[in-house]
Amino acid sequence: MKASNKSFQRQHNLALVARSIWKSEGISRVDISKDIEMDKTSVSNIVSVLLENNLIEVANVGESMPKGGRKPINLRIKADFGYVLGLNIQPDKCKLAILCLDGSVVFKEEIKLHEILTLDEIVTLAIERVRSDFEGVKKILGCTIGLPGNVDTSSGTIIKSDPFKIFDYEIGNKLQELYKFPFLIENDANCCAWGEIFFNNDRDGNFLFLLGELNKHYLVHNIEVGIGFGMGIVIDNKVYPGFNNQSGEFKSLFWRSKDDYQFGSDKAKRSFSRLQGVLTDEVLEELLLNFTPIISVLNPERVVVGGDVSRYTDRINALIETEYSDHYISKEISGCNFVRSNFGEYDVAVGSACMFLEKLFRVPEISEVDSICDINWENIFS
Repeated sequence: MKASNKSFQRQHNLALVARSIWKSEGISRVDISKDIEMDKTSVSNIVSVLLENNLIEVANVGESMPKGGRKPINLRIKADFGYVLGLNIQPDKCKLAILCLDGSVVFKEEIKLHEILTLDEIVTLAIERVRSDFEGVKKILGCTIGLPGNVDTSSGTIIKSDPFKIFDYEIGNKLQELYKFPFLIENDANCCAWGEIFFNNDRDGNFLFLLGELNKHYLVHNIEVGIGFGMGIVIDNKVYPGFNNQSGEFKSLFWRSKDDYQFGSDKAKRSFSRLQGVLTDEVLEELLLNFTPIISVLNPERVVVGGDVSRYTDRINALIETEYSDHYISKEISGCNFVRSNFGEYDVAVGSACMFLEKLFRVPEISEVDSICDINWENIFS
């Protein structure tokens, strides 16, 4: 796309080259030029900037062409240039994951909360833990927080989070000012979808991510926290944000405004009173009934089951085979399969970090210039 000013054009071109290198295991200047359709001189100039700032390094020297000439020098991202932090914040716990730039998980940890803390206090506790336990803390480039609720990612605002009793809280800029690196805020199920995109980019890019989090012990802010579900929607390898950036939260078709939980059928409600960290068939069956029309309309290749509920994937498939074999949700009819996620209880934390990586290496658009998502390499290098 054409940029409106020289500064944006410079950032745009730099991001094009950086992303081309990041998406490959080793690529030459000539192949970068072909990949992004940029002239070789401009590519070489930008590569020089990236080398000077230690973002990239030489991967290997390729073979000469049949007609001879100089051997191509293949470039790659320097994985330990910096790290990205992902936080999964729940009222009773916080899980954190740190990834290097190639997506390798280099650190993860769970912090159990034994008292009621505000969201800001939990973030402070997590950052302090990173500072004390992770030796590469000075190279943290940024953080994404994944949490239950409706979130406007572009402004860093939590529109509504029932577990935390938060409404219209613009936290992103506040955290950036406090910790001096970028913070993104996203719905936890959408974070999981970002992680699935990152680690499975060779698969079909149309899928749903079902996140389920079990919380056994606490009464938090006078709300009984037993189980929470969310759903990330991915179309053509892009997380669907919703028309007002508030996608990700789940409500059953049986839910009514008077209900305290996300489910509404009498059987599911009764099962919540005896949950104690165990997911019952009544809840799973209502969940499957909700997914049937969604799968029918969206036609996803798979439903990825993640978070604490990932361990129930086999039970979900067993219920489909026995109780719902003649429903559209069955694989034989819809072609859609329910599969277990990559990181289980750390799906949100790892996915949050993956979201930051994708934003870091994205090609910016003019509409993002004044957004909290406007993370650019010139600021990182400065």
